[in-house]
Amino acid sequence: MDFKQLEAFVQVAKHGSFSGAAEAMLVTQPTLSAQIRALENEMNVKLFERGRAGVYPTKQGEIFLQYARDLIYTREQAICDLYHYSKNIDGVLEIQTSSVPGEWMIPELLAEFSKEYPKVKFFVEQSDSLTVEKNLMENRGEIGFVGHRGSSRLDYHPLAKDDMVLITPNVERFRRLKKDKISIEEVKDEYFILREMGSGTRSDFEKQIEAADLQELKLQVIARMNSLAAIKQAVAGGLGVSIISGTAAKEVTAEGSYLIFSLKESFASRTFYVVNRKNAVLSPTAQVFKKFVKGLFVLEESEESSHADIILCD
Repeated sequence: MDFKQLEAFVQVAKHGSFSGAAEAMLVTQPTLSAQIRALENEMNVKLFERGRAGVYPTKQGEIFLQYARDLIYTREQAICDLYHYSKNIDGVLEIQTSSVPGEWMIPELLAEFSKEYPKVKFFVEQSDSLTVEKNLMENRGEIGFVGHRGSSRLDYHPLAKDDMVLITPNVERFRRLKKDKISIEEVKDEYFILREMGSGTRSDFEKQIEAADLQELKLQVIARMNSLAAIKQAVAGGLGVSIISGTAAKEVTAEGSYLIFSLKESFASRTFYVVNRKNAVLSPTAQVFKKFVKGLFVLEESEESSHADIILCD
């Protein structure tokens, strides 16, 4: 047996499908299937069964799974120790991310990391914050990026601050306001477009509305969407207004298509985190990546409640 076969076996067990494992390993499904067949032939055991819910390990497969994980980890740790986190670190790093970090932080982070460690490949799955946390707890991915703290089973390290902003259609009644900041009270009668239920932006917004005793505003929600691009397009088209990430809002869909207002409310700020399972033994590649990410940002735990700007190390 070789390590590619072991990695294929572990990935199929993790994703519950050959197609999902192939996608995570950045190989074709026939290649992965051939690796599993070769491993089963060499060991003379059947490692997987197929059911309605997908593919799952046989009893022999369950026994072998822990050994396979240990072998892969031991190999990666040996390489890591021998080369002292050198450029020889390789493998596929699985990352779970919510929408704002996924679209405005992760691409640049991966590009910079790849310059240092060119042999590492990446599998990035984007969803909302709640799904990211759920996937990490189910062992789908080692490292995640989210916009709020949501589970005591995960370890969160703060990276950067982000202010929530109000975006409105670029029409005369909003242009007449002629000011940079606006209160939610001033737009309480507008139709609101909100993010989906699992969104960190929406979760933080609703919690902070409650904490500020503004529930009586009874916002009129006209739509819920899980795409920031769709929300911005809808606002630009005049459907309503929305509270979104300031980072996301700066990338205007089309020149002048919507207006951006800072919020007067003091609570309109949130934090982005890099996250992983508590007490999990990260692979050497994930360890190096997390250390690299933390090294790029200067935001201490004590700063989370402040309104400090994002600071990047030179």
